[in-house]
Formats: sequence, structure tokens, C-alpha cells
Amino acid sequence: MTQRRFEHWNWEFDYGERPIPEAALLPARYAIAYYDHRGRLYRVVQRVKELADHTDDDPAAFGTYVYDYFCDSDGRILQKRSLDEQGSVFLIVDLEYDLDRKEVTETAWWPGDGRCKSMKRPLVAGR
Repeated sequence: MTQRRFEHWNWEFDYGERPIPEAALLPARYAIAYYDHRGRLYRVVQRVKELADHTDDDPAAFGTYVYDYFCDSDGRILQKRSLDEQGSVFLIVDLEYDLDRKEVTETAWWPGDGRCKSMKRPLVAGR
């Protein structure tokens, strides 16, 4: 298992923004991406400031978000899940790739209320 640290995680496109050096202390806001022994992403833990009127040393100002990822053998994301504060699945997103058309279809499902939404978009390089 390896990990990489970032200032922010882009949930929509699944990548870290502004890497944090391993030797540096973690700032108040951060994201840690975890990879398996083959370099496939499997989890991200992100700490986000939610209450702008609170100081960075106030723990109540922050929320922690956890995203689980499921990849194929090449590391392409097939499914991602957003977990709630209790560790239950809040949102599931399935990804289906059409490499000939260079498109990805994302289908989101909210288990709590059964809502489902699907959209197609161009395949982003590296995905």
C-alpha cells in the first residue's frame, strides 16, 4: 500500500490537486489517496473546512469525507462510493467506458432514497 497527499481531491474527475510533500506536515485541509500494491486507487480520505467563519484550529469547522474506489486490473475506475459520517454508503457511481467513442457513462445511485441519475461525457485523458 502506498499513499499520496494533496491539498484537495477532485471527486468529479478522481485526482488530487496540489501535491503535499511526504515530509511536510499536513495542513488543516488535505486529501490522502491510498493505492494498492499495483498502484490502483482504492480509497481517498479528505478533510474539508465546512464552516468558513471558524478558525483552522477549531475541529468543528471541518468535515471528513471518505471515497472508496474499485478498479479493473489496469487501474481504470469501475465504481466509486462516497461514504457518510457513519461509514455507510451514501452514493454509488458506476463508470462504463466506450473507448471507441472516447466517452464514459457515469450512473449515480443514492441507496438512501433510490434516486438514480446517468450522464455521458468525453473520456478525460488518464482515466
